[in-house]
Amino acid sequence: MYEAEKLIRLAKRENNPNRDFLLINVFQGKHYPANPSNTFKMCKALANKVKTKYPSEKFLIIGFAEAATAIAALVASFLGSYYMQTTREIIENVPALNFSEEHSHAKNQMLYIRDFAKLAKNVDRILFVEDEITTGKTLQNACNVLDDICHAHLNFTIATLLDCTHDFQKNALADLGIDIISLMHLNKEDFDEKLKDFKADGEFHNYPLSELINLSDIEKENLVKNVKQIEFDNAHDPRMGLNIFDLNNDLEILWEHLKIPESEIKKKKVLLIGTEEFVYPSIFIGKKISEFTNDVMCHSTTRSPMLPGNAENYPLKNRTLLPSLYDVNRITFLYNLNKADCVIILTDALDQNSLGMFALLKALKNYNNENIYWVWWKK
Repeated sequence: MYEAEKLIRLAKRENNPNRDFLLINVFQGKHYPANPSNTFKMCKALANKVKTKYPSEKFLIIGFAEAATAIAALVASFLGSYYMQTTREIIENVPALNFSEEHSHAKNQMLYIRDFAKLAKNVDRILFVEDEITTGKTLQNACNVLDDICHAHLNFTIATLLDCTHDFQKNALADLGIDIISLMHLNKEDFDEKLKDFKADGEFHNYPLSELINLSDIEKENLVKNVKQIEFDNAHDPRMGLNIFDLNNDLEILWEHLKIPESEIKKKKVLLIGTEEFVYPSIFIGKKISEFTNDVMCHSTTRSPMLPGNAENYPLKNRTLLPSLYDVNRITFLYNLNKADCVIILTDALDQNSLGMFALLKALKNYNNENIYWVWWKK
């Protein structure tokens, strides 16, 4: 039994006029470091609720970037489904549907539809997976743009870890033929009021582009020195849509390919870091590592700007500001960074010599992390 009061924490957004707070699920493994075993169990519980309601149906699961990509992939894994994700990344010469996410700091979402019709014709239902649904407007926007290309027999369902909708919002979705399956429910409160006395007195660590452009070649060499860089080639991209078994097979091969000595992870403190939308592989590999140690945590860089604080129950204690690995002119953040015996970074960013890479390595070494693996996921 999952209870929102135990798993959900309230965080203060920075400079977001649409919504001043973010609800953080401490088992999700995105903004807040989480044990991947807890993430797996939570997503399996959500998948089981879907399976109970629709025992004989086949699904195309769509996960929303950034926060829900990994949990959607896990739900797809437990249901044996097709899977695709929305994205904010531009892929040239591929048709896409555009819609907006009402409360986000980065509103525009895209769903690349090159293979959508091929996948959709093999399923009974499109299942949107979210970490949180507050108003349902994002999902309504998504359904509106999908209506033109969906077959008439397809149905829409939302599966969410946390449901914060009011009855009138549920009714509005039901009128569109969209039902909600949730693992937890949280009554809407005045979250802004709860944060009125918030003090941003946590740790701030900034690695802005303006400082990184002055790094010398020697400084760069020292940062990458002893970092074990691994390239892994594969042909599957969830932004295009795929059978989840294919992606999981890639990840099984990657795990064998890593060949991390058991002495570096057995009964050690291990940290896995994903990047922005690329979250699922870190949680998958983290689950493998959990067979060797109980002290394994996963989280990810994110575009979401939140403020750190030292209040006892406040979730974010430190914040690291970094240029994005995907676009150095974009700012990203990493929260609650700490020291580990072994750090494994997994990214599908293309530039293997970006200032974003050097910034993340500087941040890790600021916390005295020296044993670092860097996995480049090549498409």
